[in-house]
Amino acid sequence: MIQAIRVGGADITVNVYVDYEEAASTTRTWTSSEVAALRNDNVRITLNVQVAKQNARAVMVEILETGADGDSFNPLFVTIAAGIDPGRKKRAILAGGRK
Repeated sequence: MIQAIRVGGADITVNVYVDYEEAASTTRTWTSSEVAALRNDNVRITLNVQVAKQNARAVMVEILETGADGDSFNPLFVTIAAGIDPGRKKRAILAGGRK
């Protein structure tokens, strides 16, 4: 989830890379009109991206804006929800010799 303040008109593209791969595993683009429709009363917008590859050790998020007319897109924060499969972690620890 990306929370931002939007000032001007621009298209926003979010690319998500996992495990140091050169190609993005997930790409999502919003047109300037779609982003304008997401604005709430305090001028903040929230962009949600569902990552295609769920099993990863590293994640990089790239935010691009195109067609900006000056100060357009100001990210406030990026939130990444991550979870660990307890069964898988336990099996990995046991396979590594730790108990």
